[in-house]
Amino acid sequence: MEYLLEVSDLIVMQHALVLLRNIDLAALEYPLPGADGSAAKDEMRAQLDHVLGYIGNLLPTWADNIARTYFGHATTFPITIGG
Repeated sequence: MEYLLEVSDLIVMQHALVLLRNIDLAALEYPLPGADGSAAKDEMRAQLDHVLGYIGNLLPTWADNIARTYFGHATTFPITIGG
């Protein structure tokens, strides 16, 4: 099961990188917030916002999977209280 989670995480990370690589950062005008520009540049900014939002939503899942994979065993140790 853990192996499937790792493979799935890898595939999702690779997909996120492909999305980022498809954005031409050189074509964007800065500063981004409220910048006026052409429709194509507005579309690129929207695409960048979408990709960064997508990755931002994935980060907690990746962190949980890493924690479960590498530190999940810690929850199986017996705990003694007051002893």
